[in-house]
Amino acid sequence: MNSTSLKVCTFLNFTKMESMNHYNSADIDFVLNCQDLNYSDPAPHFRCDPYIEIIEQPKQRGFRFRYGCEGPSHGGLPGVSSEKNKKTYPTVKIHNYTGPVKIIVQLVTIDEPPLLHVHSLVGRQCENGICVIQMDSEDMTASFPNLGILHVPKKDVVTIIEQQLIKSWTSDAQNGNASLLNGNNENEMELQQKQLKKEDRERIRQQAQKQTKYMDLSVVRLMFTPYLPGSDGKFTRTLSSVMSDPIFDSKAPNASSLRIARMAKTAGSVMGGDEVFLLCDKVQKDDIQVRFYQEDESGHIWEAFGKFGAADVHRQFAIVFKTPKYFDIHITNPVSVFVQLRRRSDGETSQPKPFIYYPHIKQMTVLKRPGFFMSPSYTEKDENIEGLQFPVDNDIMTYFPACELPSYGEIKKPLAVYNHMVTTQDARNNV
Repeated sequence: MNSTSLKVCTFLNFTKMESMNHYNSADIDFVLNCQDLNYSDPAPHFRCDPYIEIIEQPKQRGFRFRYGCEGPSHGGLPGVSSEKNKKTYPTVKIHNYTGPVKIIVQLVTIDEPPLLHVHSLVGRQCENGICVIQMDSEDMTASFPNLGILHVPKKDVVTIIEQQLIKSWTSDAQNGNASLLNGNNENEMELQQKQLKKEDRERIRQQAQKQTKYMDLSVVRLMFTPYLPGSDGKFTRTLSSVMSDPIFDSKAPNASSLRIARMAKTAGSVMGGDEVFLLCDKVQKDDIQVRFYQEDESGHIWEAFGKFGAADVHRQFAIVFKTPKYFDIHITNPVSVFVQLRRRSDGETSQPKPFIYYPHIKQMTVLKRPGFFMSPSYTEKDENIEGLQFPVDNDIMTYFPACELPSYGEIKKPLAVYNHMVTTQDARNNV
């Protein structure tokens, strides 16, 4: 089983502070105590040793970190499966052990290895930013229904990290001095802090400023560390810690859930280039993508992205983009793919929506027949114009009435033709 060691490092070997967690506390009574804390993935354990598992993860999005001036939070951090009529909360379980146990919950960063976060936990069982519970139940499960997250102002981050580093150094010194371990150590702790050299304080300050640049104030994780009683009855036996899924501050720009509300078009040409209007929940114009993808039976995934710029994102709630070209432009039947929103920074995606690509239809050039000469139509009545007035449709044959000629029956001819035929017949009779 793979595991990563979370070790509190001493100030004397300051170069290793970037690769080790030098913050972790062993108990609420002596914060930032020096000892090895091992954390590992709680996935299948094929052993009989006690271990802790998170059976209900905290909800990753939708919970707000509150500043101290805002007062306590309205309701604790919910569980991932929490619903309106059925509330759940982060829950852990101790396996292969029954009896008293102390569980310490701390906020850590999403870095690897994780560091103690500057934000702190608040609630009924929380003190100094750390939550501590003691349990002894048959099912060995513990739920945390009243956890709140206190947001630290950005201007105070350097100061808090500097204080944590000083406590870590002092704790290392305390563990190396037997007299401090056996007696009342409050005065000794103050003395150790006073004994910090000026150059050491400057190095701590520089390290704190460096860590401030990489500290993400919009996301934290919960670290659960169980302690079992030792031979003396005190909780000194440490089990491996487990980390929760990341928890994002709901008011952070990149913390909102992605959702496609409506699309003006759900189909387009296989050649791409169709303009689509998409309505969505709040997004950041520089941190959003419109992803088209398709997965075949073999598991191969085709993906392409809609084309748009920052100016095409309207007030963070609408995107106007052009569809990408499908990888096979010679399809003969419609092809169904999916489209979804994806955040660049953390890879978060929305629920996919269907989109259909239709085969490309080549446009044929149609040659028009040349127009015939049409005689002008005189439709308006003009007293100065003499002669016949032709109809608008230029059909002269409809103007003349039908005439009946001897031995010819009823025919329809122009009047001039009719007169010519009558004159010819009379001339023959006279001869």
